[in-house]
Parts: sequence; structure tokens; C-alpha cells
Amino acid sequence: MRSITVEVQIPEALRELGISDEEIRREVPLLLVLKRFRQGQVSSGKAAELLGISRRDFLDLLAKERVPIYDPGDQELADELKTVLESDTQVPPGIQRSKDAFLHDLPELLANRKLDRWWAGYHLDHRVGIARTKTELVLEIERRGIGPEEWYVGIIREHIPEPEEVESPDGRQFD
Repeated sequence: MRSITVEVQIPEALRELGISDEEIRREVPLLLVLKRFRQGQVSSGKAAELLGISRRDFLDLLAKERVPIYDPGDQELADELKTVLESDTQVPPGIQRSKDAFLHDLPELLANRKLDRWWAGYHLDHRVGIARTKTELVLEIERRGIGPEEWYVGIIREHIPEPEEVESPDGRQFD
């Protein structure tokens, strides 16, 4: 990939934090790409291409940096709810059982204010884990080889019980 050289002025105080020229050269492009991704200006595939890494590595990077891959606003959630309410699709039993386990544990999870807007993943009656991003949990579920109709990932936040929810056939909600 071709590159350009840009002269940038940065506060001298960064040196006092021990930040090297190499660290700046390495992290500035990363921060710019992550910002554009968060703003929805580039897809995960394009972001990975710009950074010279695979899309899978970029998704792992998002999880490590706690950048949500899917961070819906209130209106988007309301639109999804409306779509689900109008749908006649049946929820697979494994997803329903996993969701029921999540809803059963939700009051306990909500009691820990540090978990507000974190995600909890379930495989049937068992909690797979709790993570800052949905992506982290989906990757862990895939790593464990759990089938697409046997798990549920829900956001930990105050809400009224939602109607049945159906994810894409393979359970992914990336890009």
C-alpha cells in the first residue's frame, strides 16, 4: 500500500507520557480508521483494508479496543422492534431457551451498574460470558462451536420485555 508523509504538530506533553515517534506513526492511522468506522464512514472490510489486516483481525481489534461493531441508536432499536412485531417468523427453541436464561438473569445483571450497556451471551441455560461488545461474545460463541440456533446475546440495560427476536440465519449482525 502506498503511503504519504504528513508533518503533524502534537503537544510536547505526549513525550512526557513516554509516547515515541514510532508509536505515533503506528497509532495515528489506527485511530483515524477507528474514528471513521465508528462514524459509519467506512465498513469493517474497508477499515481492515486501510490498516493492511484481515477483516477478522479488525473485528478482534474492535473487541480489544471495546469499539462496538453494532451500536444502535434508540430510533434504530424502535425500528427493529416494529419489524419484529410485524414478522410471523418463529424463534428457534434453542434461541428462545437462551433468551429466557438471559431474561431470568437480567435483574441480577442490572444490579451491577458497571455492566450497564454491556452484553451477556447465553447458550441454552448457561451464560457464555459478559463483554463490552456483542462482537466479543459472538466470536467466543463461534470459537466454542455453538450452533447458530442455540444462543442469544442481549444488551444489559433497563427495558421492557421485548417480543420474539430473530437474527440472521447464521446469527451474525456484522456490517
